[in-house]
Amino acid sequence: MNSNRQWPKLLFGLWLLIGQSLMQAQVPIYTWQDLYEVRNNLSAHYRLMNDLGPSDPGYQSYAGDNANGGLGWEPIGTLSNSFSGTLDGQGYTLVGIRMNRPNSDYTGLFGVISGGAVHDLSLTDFISRGRDKVGGLAGAVVGVTGSSFQWLFRACRVSGSIEARNEAGGLVGSVSGTQPLGIVAVHSALYLVGGNQVGGLVGVLTMAHLLVLNASAATTCEGLDAVGGFLGHASNAQLNIRNSLSYGVVHGSLAQGGVVGKSTGGSYQHASVYWDMTSSQQQTTAQPQGIQGLTTDEMRGLVAAEFMTVLDFQCVWEVNEFDYPNLKMSEPMALIFETTSASSNISLPLSGTVAVRIDWGDGLFTDVNTAGIVNHTYADPGQYMVQIYYQLTHFGAGTAQWPNAEKLIEVVSFGCTSLRSLSGAFREATQLGRVPGILPTGLTNLSNAFHGSTAFDNDISQWDVSQVTDMSDMMLNAGLSTENYDALLISWSEQALQSSVNFHAGNSIYTCGQEAEAARWRMINDYGWIITDGGSSTLEQSPDNYDFILDANQPLGEEMSLGLLVYQGTELLNFNGRLSMRLIRSDGSVADESFALALKGVAVFHGLLLDEPGQYTLRAGVCDLQY
Repeated sequence: MNSNRQWPKLLFGLWLLIGQSLMQAQVPIYTWQDLYEVRNNLSAHYRLMNDLGPSDPGYQSYAGDNANGGLGWEPIGTLSNSFSGTLDGQGYTLVGIRMNRPNSDYTGLFGVISGGAVHDLSLTDFISRGRDKVGGLAGAVVGVTGSSFQWLFRACRVSGSIEARNEAGGLVGSVSGTQPLGIVAVHSALYLVGGNQVGGLVGVLTMAHLLVLNASAATTCEGLDAVGGFLGHASNAQLNIRNSLSYGVVHGSLAQGGVVGKSTGGSYQHASVYWDMTSSQQQTTAQPQGIQGLTTDEMRGLVAAEFMTVLDFQCVWEVNEFDYPNLKMSEPMALIFETTSASSNISLPLSGTVAVRIDWGDGLFTDVNTAGIVNHTYADPGQYMVQIYYQLTHFGAGTAQWPNAEKLIEVVSFGCTSLRSLSGAFREATQLGRVPGILPTGLTNLSNAFHGSTAFDNDISQWDVSQVTDMSDMMLNAGLSTENYDALLISWSEQALQSSVNFHAGNSIYTCGQEAEAARWRMINDYGWIITDGGSSTLEQSPDNYDFILDANQPLGEEMSLGLLVYQGTELLNFNGRLSMRLIRSDGSVADESFALALKGVAVFHGLLLDEPGQYTLRAGVCDLQY
């Protein structure tokens, strides 16, 4: 077994050891009583170990209709003593929770969350009746002042029914506070009835910052004022919804909208959001920029991708033949870093649109929603797999050098994070040995990607570069072997390439007179590519090279043609074949290169360009002779 194929097992073993230590730090939940007792330690970290439903012990005492004197489930956390820990549902489901609390505020699985988070959890057959601030996962969320961005709910689903007076949401009734919060990969499918501020995901957002990413709502929302498919009321808040769908029923007497019911003050920035105008019975929405309404026929079935053209069907959504699109499982970008000393740092260059969760591979995580360099310190030396989840459109720092790049040794997967650029991604990653053989579809920028990556020499011939428009300095001060470069040229030349791409292949050398050379010229002639590389193998390695000195005295930037007569002794050499001509500056760099077919010892090279005055070396080489 080769060393590359040993990697997944070794890395899994490392992850498993870390995972076991995490499980020891988390409190397991096996029963309804275990779940109920979370309220006894509101800052701890919990892990649900199995599904829980009406047939499981403790249901009638804690979660059923008759629990707590007929009030049903008692929400975890209060306004004065909120939940600040985490609940990892591990993909399990809580079935049949009942709440009959018409005179109580802050009603949900959790009453109030502040600094806490819930992920990978489903609530089904969830039936709740409360007064104000009522939701499925939480009645209210209060952001922690001064804290950085945090994913609040991840990979959660809620279905059932909720009845409230005001501030009712499928996931949470009310969100407030200045802490930036995020909701990602969630779905609600409830019958939701209230008075004011009713939303399929969130009832009211008050002076808060909220990012909603990759979400869907099929909730029926009925109320009086501020009723919306996703959000009832945005009040002096900052709201950002991306790559999401709303297709429930929305009905209000006053302000109402397909996605957002009402907006007063604040700001918003939405992108790639759609709602069903037919099912919602809504032709408009508050905060309309970045949101588009379609009919049911346009949003369902195989035609959905044709109408929702800016929705991410590559990484996030997939069409459903008979229904609305399904949310895919998120595949992270995965990289391996190696540290050689204790308390060693690594860095990640996150650019473009950033809404990610970083698993550092040592049991620690970081949530990030702004572009920049993110650093992490490892206590012990070793190799660590770093995984980046959710949305990242650009990994790299462009033309800048990012710190600790030399510790990156492998890219296991580009994942599915909506990557559009790898500009500067692996610049000066001098130990990088391997990257995936498949490039994410839709990527447009590879400039400086392997600039200075001196150890890198992979076969990337199967990369789909048909949408790439910039490869400038891609392999500057680096390069591929002739075998890998030949394969790249041959494969890429067969794609429908973009025009006039500047491709810097560093010191990569191709085989002269063979298929790779023809492929290279197809890219140049058919698509106008500007290719900089180490030239052909003949020019560098063949003993049949001939140098001439040329003093540049013709106008710069104009093409010139050169004739070459090949003699043996005093006789013109009678041969047919391919010759190469390279124009070399005094500093050794290549100004231009051309090829010609020799007939009976005579060849004419066309299209050579002088770009600066001075003395040049004309180096003629033989590719293929046929006497």
